[in-house]
Amino acid sequence: MESKHLKIIFFTIFCILFFSSFVLYKDGKWVPFSNSKETKIIREGDTVPSLQFDGFNSEVLRLSKKVTLIHFWATWCGPCAEELPSFDKLLSQFSDQIQVFAISQDDSEIEVYAFMKPLKTLTASPNFKIIPDFHHQLGSQFKVLALPETYIVNHEGKVLRKVVGAMDWGTLEVQKYFNELLAQ
Repeated sequence: MESKHLKIIFFTIFCILFFSSFVLYKDGKWVPFSNSKETKIIREGDTVPSLQFDGFNSEVLRLSKKVTLIHFWATWCGPCAEELPSFDKLLSQFSDQIQVFAISQDDSEIEVYAFMKPLKTLTASPNFKIIPDFHHQLGSQFKVLALPETYIVNHEGKVLRKVVGAMDWGTLEVQKYFNELLAQ
């Protein structure tokens, strides 16, 4: 008798786990998991989603002839703090061809601007724009899983490369990558 009860319990648990993998509860409704927009992670070759949010409009990417780096970061992120100054080197080498949208995942504008204050050359660049995302709307739309996370996007809005983790954007290797990319 005990064996029969264990089989019923295991079968019930199996059914719950199996069927729950096909649905997601969203906005008070059960949505098939495969149809959920929540599962779409942006990858290389994808087109950047159409976005408009506090000074950021993805149509700018399509109108500009520049390569755009969409960079997600936060002041509390140690690797982000180390990486951010290296964008200055990148922009000084490719000033007319590259732009950076630094999308902060912080909760306060005061933290962001206090953090950026010592980086005067970087923030003075017309090709570097800080975009506060205090409610994490852009981070959610891009399915950002870790910070820092950077998307290199062409003028058509196509993701050419996704970089997860910190990187020194001023190295010869990075310079070579962008020289080859911009020569195409």
